[in-house]
Amino acid sequence: MRIQLILLVLLAVGFASCTQKAETKIAKVHQDKPFIQDYSIKYLNENPDAVLLQVASDRNGYIQMLSSKGLLRTKAGQFLFPGTLVKDVQDRSTSDKKIASIGIYQDQLVYIDDKAVLSNAWAGKLYSRHNMPDANVFAGERILPF
Repeated sequence: MRIQLILLVLLAVGFASCTQKAETKIAKVHQDKPFIQDYSIKYLNENPDAVLLQVASDRNGYIQMLSSKGLLRTKAGQFLFPGTLVKDVQDRSTSDKKIASIGIYQDQLVYIDDKAVLSNAWAGKLYSRHNMPDANVFAGERILPF
């Protein structure tokens, strides 16, 4: 009788443990979130004799460099594929001038030459003559030298 009672208790305990729901453990899952990562694009200078003096970028991301050989712009660069720096002839009004300095005012490119301070922005309305043929420095908001 005693053995039957022990077997009955063990059977009841075993049956009760089998009918209980098994605990499930939920592993923490990493949530992947997108982010902006900086990268650089290399540009090779087509004219190694040109000394780079200044660089500026307008609100549209158009990048121009002032060199000892005139205005340069970037061409055909992509991530892991270098581009080149080429003579900027995109705008005839600035490409034939002797630009002495380049800067930014209200996120627009502004230039100074031997006759005036000028810009192609604002429908070309910025053209302010000066009497300083050797002028090569001006300040608007920011000028970025190399």
